[in-house]
Order: sequence, then structure tokens, then C-alpha cells
Amino acid sequence: QVLSVNHSTAAVHIVDQGVFLLAPRIFRLYLHLHQLDECLHRKLSRNFSRLQIHKRKGDINLHQYHLKRAPHKVLNGWLI
Repeated sequence: QVLSVNHSTAAVHIVDQGVFLLAPRIFRLYLHLHQLDECLHRKLSRNFSRLQIHKRKGDINLHQYHLKRAPHKVLNGWLI
């Protein structure tokens, strides 16, 4: 399976600060690809957070990015 990167429908984007994983899309995609219940995305997100490999912004785990082409649109996700 191929994972799309830096595409308008991608769950993974390369940004100046690192790799941005759209939440919860990245976890739902993983579960879907492995034929697991997509309702488990919250549990998967918590487990990912416990790995502590992501960059935090104070006490906040998720980062926000504003799209250059649509500044009113905000993407939430993990930064690693």
C-alpha cells in the first residue's frame, strides 16, 4: 500500500518543523488498511501520545496549521 504525502487528500505532510500527521485521519487510515474497527482511532491516538515521539506545544499535543491557499481552513495533527 502506498501512502500519499503532501497531497490535498494526504494524511501526512512534510512541513518546516518536521512531519505533520493529520488527526484523526492518520489513525483511521491505519485502522482501515489493517481491516480493524475505525472506532479505535481514539485509543490508537492515546497510545501514540504515550510514545512521546511527537513535538508538544506546552501542554498541547496537537498542532494547528493554516493552509496557504485557504487561510480560513485549519488542519489539526501530530508533529513528529
